[in-house]
Amino acid sequence: MSAARPAEAVGIAEWAVAISADAPDGPRASGSLYAVAPAEREAAATALAARGLNVHVDVVIDPAGRHRGLTPDEMRAAREAAPDARLEVHLIVDGAEPGADSDRAVGETIAAAIETRAAVVMLPPELCADPGALVAALRSAGVAVWTAIGPHDAAVVPAGADGALVMLIEPGTLDSADPALVDRVAELSRRRPVGVDGGVTEELAERCIAAGATTIVAGRALFAAARTGEEQP
Repeated sequence: MSAARPAEAVGIAEWAVAISADAPDGPRASGSLYAVAPAEREAAATALAARGLNVHVDVVIDPAGRHRGLTPDEMRAAREAAPDARLEVHLIVDGAEPGADSDRAVGETIAAAIETRAAVVMLPPELCADPGALVAALRSAGVAVWTAIGPHDAAVVPAGADGALVMLIEPGTLDSADPALVDRVAELSRRRPVGVDGGVTEELAERCIAAGATTIVAGRALFAAARTGEEQP
């Protein structure tokens, strides 16, 4: 196993750094740690924070409750590596019918998000729309709750959601972004903050910002010189 590189050796595309130059008033770029090899995720979190970018943690849970993205422990490690960064958690639940195991993993993820002082948790529409204990726990801890809208989901934001994350690809794939989905940004951003995620390139980032996006999540194109993992949402 190769040794993890120091934070200063993690390459971050300059176009992403430039997006965040006017933060907090302007849009801000977020680096998806899922795009980085596991051994380098802590260094990547440190590097993102040092360049003024958000740290984006993708937690992907399958029906058996197994983690295919980052784990709650990796979320904690990212926070330790970047104690002052704006931390975003994107929770993705695979499977049409989650069971007890996946429900337990979801609960553990929400608890870790609160523990690590996440600024926002992005939930699937069905979880965001449910005014249950999970959403209540996030709100009581001062964590913003966004809904994540997949390419095949209706472009509808549940009442009470603080923002929306427009996915330009199916979560967990290496597909190319669908530029037509940028149209959703213009519509949804009239009433709430909107971010984009999935296959975002420099060109797409510019289009999304022009359409009203305030959070630009990128992985493959952002970590220009980083070794990437096998999958990324």
